[in-house]
Amino acid sequence: MSSTRKQIQKDYIERARAYHQKKQALRKLKLKAALRNPDEFYLKRIKTKKFGVFYKLKRRANKYLKDDLKYILLKKKIKEIDADIEASKSRVKELWKLLENHLQKENATIENPNQFVNDGVLTENQAMGGS
Repeated sequence: MSSTRKQIQKDYIERARAYHQKKQALRKLKLKAALRNPDEFYLKRIKTKKFGVFYKLKRRANKYLKDDLKYILLKKKIKEIDADIEASKSRVKELWKLLENHLQKENATIENPNQFVNDGVLTENQAMGGS
């Protein structure tokens, strides 16, 4: 009989400790709530809705109207097109530079066929056989 009594005592002590811990946690929370500034504003108050006892975040499915969505998608497409235009402009500039370099090389060899072209830079020394 003494072993069962010890077991009962152990069980009682465990439950009593858990009970007192919960009571102490509740006391701390009540104190914190009492010391809270009632004028303080929490953004979560706007974003949540009370369902019974619990608070849940509001759904964002109806955040935009159909017209707003069309406008947002249109702005997104415009930005994508602008980015494509900028990429095309830079590519065209590169091609123009290549064309100008090529034309300079052609003109240089046509005007004086004895001159050598070294990466677009002509020197008279090269035409006369110098280095």
